Amino acid sequence: MFAGPVAAAELADCLPFAEPVAASENADVDRDGVADATDHCVGTIDGASADVDAHGCAARFERAAGLVFDHDKHRIWYRRFWTGSCEGLGFWDFCQRDGSSWPKLSEETLDRVAPDARPRLRVQLWAMGRFIGYEWARDNDVRHIDTRALQRWTAALREADDVPAALVDICTQAVAAFP
Repeated sequence: MFAGPVAAAELADCLPFAEPVAASENADVDRDGVADATDHCVGTIDGASADVDAHGCAARFERAAGLVFDHDKHRIWYRRFWTGSCEGLGFWDFCQRDGSSWPKLSEETLDRVAPDARPRLRVQLWAMGRFIGYEWARDNDVRHIDTRALQRWTAALREADDVPAALVDICTQAVAAFP
């Protein structure tokens, strides 16, 4: 799939805080007068808790907060994306019980990056999962992100040597999938 140019504002829906804060920059992103560990995740994303960790990143995430689903089956497939559970789906829904879920992929991905990069990347993966999962869970005839794309992006994350760059590339492709 070709990913054409995507505006930074559009990319922010899928990947907040895309511009990394380099320690050498001593950037005071939150403008509290101190360049410190709380400058990793300034701003908010939908579904993120107000409680923050030591890096200023959301400590919890409610995956469906504020989302409006097309119908109950959309909600059930979205839950499948996050939990791996096929509960509520019938035989003809062709749900694969393979143990895969976005949190599992996220943790596998985070295990491969430096500990100080994990808080920011965890929030980015949450937002990315919310963006991609919501669209993937929609009916086949209306969705813009299909299972083939999801499988391709899963493989890209698992194989990535540079996880932040892979996240930008995947989100660029995901946003570009919309007309």
